[in-house]
Amino acid sequence: ERQISRSARGKIIVSALADPVAYWQQATLEQKRDVIRLVMPEITVIRAKSLPEYPQRWDDRRIVITPLGA
Repeated sequence: ERQISRSARGKIIVSALADPVAYWQQATLEQKRDVIRLVMPEITVIRAKSLPEYPQRWDDRRIVITPLGA
């Protein structure tokens, strides 16, 4: 199972690296999620200190991404 999983992931990585734009355009949502999981294995959303009045705005500074190999 592990070997099959690794070979499937390898194919995804090779396809995505060969032509990222073409891969992304034709990839399913699950395939896109797999690429994100492989490249960014740890994504943390930091808790908001306080919520401003409505409408609440998203602040991308709350995201901390640990890239593969870091």
